[in-house]
Amino acid sequence: MLGLLVYAALSGIYAGDGQMDFSAKGGFLWVETDHAAGYWRSGLAYRHQGGLNLDAEAGQLFSNLAWADLNGTLISFESRFTRKPWGLRLGAGFFFQSETEGAFDKALIKNEGGRGYYIGTSFSFPEGALVLTPSFVYGSGNWDEGSLYWFWGKPDVPAFWSAGLSAGLADHLLRFAYLSLDADILNNDGAALFDSHADFFSAAYAFSRRGAKNQFEGTLGGLYARGEIAGVLSAENQGYMLFPYGFYRIQGNFEALLIHGGVRLLRPLGAFQYKVQLGLVQALWGVISADIHYKEKKLFGGNEGYETLGLPGLGGTGAGFIRLAVAMPALPIGRGGKTRFSPELEKLFFIPWGYKKFLPSGEEETSGGGSGIQAGWLRTILLSGLSLSARLSF
Repeated sequence: MLGLLVYAALSGIYAGDGQMDFSAKGGFLWVETDHAAGYWRSGLAYRHQGGLNLDAEAGQLFSNLAWADLNGTLISFESRFTRKPWGLRLGAGFFFQSETEGAFDKALIKNEGGRGYYIGTSFSFPEGALVLTPSFVYGSGNWDEGSLYWFWGKPDVPAFWSAGLSAGLADHLLRFAYLSLDADILNNDGAALFDSHADFFSAAYAFSRRGAKNQFEGTLGGLYARGEIAGVLSAENQGYMLFPYGFYRIQGNFEALLIHGGVRLLRPLGAFQYKVQLGLVQALWGVISADIHYKEKKLFGGNEGYETLGLPGLGGTGAGFIRLAVAMPALPIGRGGKTRFSPELEKLFFIPWGYKKFLPSGEEETSGGGSGIQAGWLRTILLSGLSLSARLSF
């Protein structure tokens, strides 16, 4: 509401010198027989001829899937001032999550809700023929009481920050970014159970070519990630005497290297504009392992043991997607044609591979089934990744 009032005031101040856009989009991410996960978002943007752009956006992710029951909301604000090739951007966002319940490997995970925020900025300036844009983002998040499988605990993100740099030259753009993430697990009294840290390094090259009508974009990049987690569970930090272990200590780490790429083509044909986008993500290699040392209480056997857990390598896993969209040109509404309406229909096809090695033995999907199963899969294929959006400019 505050954002709408600010934009209403600005539109009055700059009446006649700018443009207001209202946009809305919603759709399904995944659809099952009786359950679905989807999203919606809406935004209000002001474009001033002097180079000042203001945006406010709200969105929600919701799911009542049997393995993920959740509801999260994001509200963001952004302002940009541009005097080419100079530019300054300031942004902030707030995240709210309601009670969540999910299942992982048949283990129930519950949480009573959470919240977080981020702030960020970037600044563009020329350096010879290049336009350099450094950027920085900082944020944190915390959650309420919850349970994680067989112990009481809740996630906590005391801090994350990201620094990036992009260099643009005509139709070419290079982007580099680093993300530092502290993601811990606390007990329901706020004491630390597990401390973890992860680092992400990414680099990407993008090429774009805009013609009188057509537009082509291509990207190619890579991501390297590494992290570790360590902590101990005990009756003291779990808060109940019948916790079965005197201690349960875990030391784990992961490391992975991924590549990604994609192309995007926009082409008008007749009264419509068609968009085709192809992309993929492929893990070249990756390891996830953990060393476990535990000692049971005498009441529960009194055994002491050491285990080394290792998931199958990430190499060979990946996913591809095909995004198809059709949009109508801006349709004039009312007298004078200043108000315009632009709808768009989009369908996303998502194709994963290599994931079956992570499934428990005997749980691999099989083909076949009756008409009920076929009807369910047909509904999933047709509705998953389907969205509708519209923009109103005035």
